[in-house]
Amino acid sequence: TSNVKKAVCKITVKTRPIYPTAVRLNKTQLNLQVGKSYALKPAFSPANTNKKSIKWTTSDKNVATVDKNGKVKGIKSGSAVITATAANGQTARCTVQVTRKGVAYRALLIGNSNYAGQNFLDGPQNDVRDMQAMMKTQKYQNERFRQISVCQDLTGDQMRQEIKKLYTSGIQKNDVTFFYFSGHGLGYEGTSYLVGLDADTSASGAISVHELRRLLDPIPGKVVVILDSCHSGGFIGKGKAQSAAGYNQQVLSAFEE
Repeated sequence: TSNVKKAVCKITVKTRPIYPTAVRLNKTQLNLQVGKSYALKPAFSPANTNKKSIKWTTSDKNVATVDKNGKVKGIKSGSAVITATAANGQTARCTVQVTRKGVAYRALLIGNSNYAGQNFLDGPQNDVRDMQAMMKTQKYQNERFRQISVCQDLTGDQMRQEIKKLYTSGIQKNDVTFFYFSGHGLGYEGTSYLVGLDADTSASGAISVHELRRLLDPIPGKVVVILDSCHSGGFIGKGKAQSAAGYNQQVLSAFEE
């Protein structure tokens, strides 16, 4: 009849959210060459997890990048950690080691000129510029220098810092690194030293032959050391002073034999 009334009830059934209690990746260690890519894939526990959204992040985008789908790309030599984070905070990680083919050449050029008072040197500021210009034009095994760092007028600690920067610059075991120093050198109690600008006022202002070896040893590959300073012979076990006349006579004698 016209007096009949009707009521409607709309029922919405929602799926109960099931968040993961653990997240795993198909790789925990990954080796990639520069320019190559690999897709990481997550797996979830429990198996009936229905909240599977993942946020991907990299610890160093200069070494390896990762997109929203977990695709990792090698950018430059080095190590980076890729992290997958679920909506409830569960995480999984993969350590990526990025390498490249071939040999890379690098150089750290240090020229100390601005020593105090009468110790000022004209040469080193020009030496490092000339070395840089030469290296920019040279090829070794058909490879140009990948990196040339030029530093001038450094203290002892600043020289140490510049050397240590090489540790994280992506150097590989088949690479070649040049270390060049032009500046004052000194000899003390049978040991040779490279002199920073603060050597007169600070105990850390000079680097001994032994310390330089310890600083350079962690650098992978070959390290070529070029020193233009007084007492540099001490760095190859030739530290005793010798007159110019005596040295010249040894050279002449060697060619006369």
